Amino acid sequence: STVTAAPFAESVIDGINSIAAHARTGNILAKRRAMLALIAICQRAADMALSLSRALAEPGQHYGPEVTEPIAKGAMHLTAASTAFAEADTSLTTLLRASVAETMESGRQVPHHDELRERGYVGTAPPNTFVDPVRR
Repeated sequence: STVTAAPFAESVIDGINSIAAHARTGNILAKRRAMLALIAICQRAADMALSLSRALAEPGQHYGPEVTEPIAKGAMHLTAASTAFAEADTSLTTLLRASVAETMESGRQVPHHDELRERGYVGTAPPNTFVDPVRR
């Protein structure tokens, strides 16, 4: 028989596609919300992988390190990805908070002024928040 991913994987993929579409079409606030979502997604995936690795390593499970160690290693990579996305979020926040003069003096690249406008933002939560559905 063919083994497929859990039925919930399709829902996760659809959610990620929605976040990506919103980030591509939205302004800098939409891009920041995408970073916050990626941080949360990677953290939850890392937690899940580490928990699975530990469960499979329990005495009597008989999975062995050839199974459990790559899963734990994947959890570490997901944690690293979450950290990288947090770094990008910090840079986006810096862009949002900087004055025009500060931005010009910094020498950093700056998105088009339309990206920095708060008006026209389409969303249900305030612009600088991310509502984590897992930890409400």
